[in-house]
Amino acid sequence: MEKLRRILKFLIGLPTTIIAFVFIIKIFSDNRDVVVDSIKTINPFLFFVGIIFFSLFFAIKSFVWIEILKKRGFAPLARNSIFGYSLSEVKRYIPGSIFSILCRVEAHSEAIPKKETLKGFGVEAVLLALSALVISLPALAFLLDIPTPYLFLNFIVVITISFFTRFGEIIKKYYECFLLFLLAWVSFGLGSLFVTISITSINPASIILIMSFFVVSWLSGYLFFVAPMGLGIREIVASFGLSFFVPFPIASTISILTRVCMIVGEMIFLSISYGFYKIPESHWVLRIYPYLVIVSL
Repeated sequence: MEKLRRILKFLIGLPTTIIAFVFIIKIFSDNRDVVVDSIKTINPFLFFVGIIFFSLFFAIKSFVWIEILKKRGFAPLARNSIFGYSLSEVKRYIPGSIFSILCRVEAHSEAIPKKETLKGFGVEAVLLALSALVISLPALAFLLDIPTPYLFLNFIVVITISFFTRFGEIIKKYYECFLLFLLAWVSFGLGSLFVTISITSINPASIILIMSFFVVSWLSGYLFFVAPMGLGIREIVASFGLSFFVPFPIASTISILTRVCMIVGEMIFLSISYGFYKIPESHWVLRIYPYLVIVSL
């Protein structure tokens, strides 16, 4: 039984990591013409700022994961959990998304029961979707031609009613995590916005709507879980939303580049978390609050 467990651990580890990177490389390869053509006119500083905000998005998500585990009564070593989380997230690019879940379960298997890790994964999914929905409200109000204040009011009513349901119980127990996810989505929206303005100029009055449309595109891909990382779905939704503010060809280019930048931002955070993970126990850096170290790096 132990031998089988070691074999499964290996298969979930290195081989699936390689497969995930193959899919990531394929994304870059499939879109290389768009990337190369855009480099000629892109504003490198704004583009880089966008990547940084995407890295921050993934950093906040990893911190929230640790907080979810703490609220469930577990206190895993922060640097191990952050690296394990970021590595498991990379495996979202493998079609089916099952390897991401298996990798996260395996990463905590020695300290946390598998059932508890799965429950934490479920809590995270609910909080992610609900927080994304909140940030999506301006875009949804725009599409439905409903004044945003009225849509927010209706949403508050729905949330209030939901407090008597299972979702409401989750929000009440994990409200700090919910608020942090809202911050993560703001960072995601800013990353997308900076990539957009690195390519084309936009009306400042459209900033909130553009950021919101990008979160809508993420939510659409997340709910359509069959596709790895919502590939295709997100680009279609993002292009459609942006087409209200810029010509469609430019909108399509931006939607692809934001995908590329998001992957680059995730790889940067994965590299940082790996470096932090490999620091010896006795190193002075570990005396500093680990979240601050990773963000400052």
